[in-house]
Amino acid sequence: MDTMGEPLQQAVYDDEYEVEYYYTLSQDMPKVDRDGNIVGILYPKGYTFAPLKYMKMAPPPLIVYNPCDEDERELVNQIRSVYDKNYQRYMLITSGCSLEDMSKIKLGTLNRFLLDKDSIKKFNLKYTVSVVTADIVKGVFNVKVFAKQKQDNKSN
Repeated sequence: MDTMGEPLQQAVYDDEYEVEYYYTLSQDMPKVDRDGNIVGILYPKGYTFAPLKYMKMAPPPLIVYNPCDEDERELVNQIRSVYDKNYQRYMLITSGCSLEDMSKIKLGTLNRFLLDKDSIKKFNLKYTVSVVTADIVKGVFNVKVFAKQKQDNKSN
């Protein structure tokens, strides 16, 4: 088992982009009648669709960061405070920081999940700090990238 999330580079500038998300069925999806009997095939193996468009409610945002970096922790705490004020749930995903190192930092009791290669590919992640949200109308993921230190002196 890996003991740290997959490492990403730190962002040097803010950015925002969309990631299309499609899923292809690996097997037939059966058609079922009211009594639970399989009466045919609803969608055949190989059918590709945008699952986000079928959701009634978007999944919680993912906040991807390196908790071993103090500046990134402070930036993420600012981002989290906005969600907390609005009583919105979110998931914290760690990148490039070992479980051992995280245990030495006072991070609180919130659950953190390790960033894996599949998530990097699915969300086209390149940098920390990234916030991934789902747009269920368009069927895409929105990735908003925050640089911990801005390259220019302009305020946003």
